[in-house]
Amino acid sequence: MSKNIIFLTTANLSTNPRLLKEVIFLKEKNLQCRIIAFYQGNWSDKIDQEILEKHPLRIKYLSATRKPFFPWFWSSVIQWLSIKLYPFAKTNLLINAFAHNKRTILLINELSKIQKKPDLIIAHNLGALYPAWWLSKRINVPFAFDVEDYHPGEKVGIDAANEKHRREFLMKKLLPESKYVSFAAPLIKKETLKLVGEKNIKTPVLINNSFYANEFKAPKTTKQAAAEPLKLVWFSQNITPGRGLEIILPAIEKFKDQVSLYLIGNLYQDFYSDVLSKYDNIYIIPPLSQKELHKKLSEFDIGLALELNSADYNRQICLTNKIWAYYQAGLYVLATNTPAQIEFIKQRPDHGILSGQSVLEIENALSEVIQSKDHLLRDVEMRCKNAQLESWEKEGEKFLHLIFKNH
Repeated sequence: MSKNIIFLTTANLSTNPRLLKEVIFLKEKNLQCRIIAFYQGNWSDKIDQEILEKHPLRIKYLSATRKPFFPWFWSSVIQWLSIKLYPFAKTNLLINAFAHNKRTILLINELSKIQKKPDLIIAHNLGALYPAWWLSKRINVPFAFDVEDYHPGEKVGIDAANEKHRREFLMKKLLPESKYVSFAAPLIKKETLKLVGEKNIKTPVLINNSFYANEFKAPKTTKQAAAEPLKLVWFSQNITPGRGLEIILPAIEKFKDQVSLYLIGNLYQDFYSDVLSKYDNIYIIPPLSQKELHKKLSEFDIGLALELNSADYNRQICLTNKIWAYYQAGLYVLATNTPAQIEFIKQRPDHGILSGQSVLEIENALSEVIQSKDHLLRDVEMRCKNAQLESWEKEGEKFLHLIFKNH
């Protein structure tokens, strides 16, 4: 039976790769998919266009910028009013949703124009949860939600205490009404079930945040590579302070003849001028599309997963795209000891090493990696083969089962 599915996100394709994986997977199964996403007004929009050239998807972009002015203005005013009203209406679902994210308001406006009725609505990002529920009620079709991050545990800059309560309220009220809830990491699933109540979510399913196996190619180990400095890699949407790099940089200087570090992402020039420019063995690579990035990883030896417990609670319990990409590329992973990464590496002991989150502990871990260099390079094919057992081809089948469950 064919399905018509609408995906909602407050991000776009390049900043929401998990949604992109789901859409491509369903298209390969001949399901019809539509996406409503946001034009970001930054570097990610160009990568989105490159994605669409390779994958002609049905997508409608709304603007997250001040152009056009009027939608931005009235959504900003509505959010501001909702925040002001919140102390007097803490149990009002609409006020909670609009105070949480003004893109929620823009999504609602767009969904009010929907003419072709979908069979299922799938929301990514918390700002899309209320719109998915709203449309579900309006046209009487089921909705689902993907919990990629533990949203109440994310760092919030403004009105933090109230915003945490709003996020908890939205999840507790709306997740029990969903057809299913998928989770990107074991500890995120555990924490969400603790918040909402295990019996209150009908179908909670862990879908690991892995990628298609064919996006990766195994690194080639040669005698020349074994004689060269170890190539360390780290990637993110943005190369900025406060992302964990600060704890690895002294080690990069200490072992400068034995390692080189490659950073992939959108570089903040101040960070480069003030910090990175001092190092001769650090190289910058501009942002890459997901597939280009995954192919590129085969050129490196060690992947750095430098999450910090001090960042926020979500970073402690999430498993990032980084650690999955390194794992599937066959790289040996140097991972800091967040609860989620401890669990990940302990379940896959041949694939990485854990380190504490201080400069000294990172230096000790990197020293151990350097001493084990020949062994680590030799085992790359074994690591690639193991990782294929957890590729998106495998995880996608669980996702497909959810789509057709109870229908």
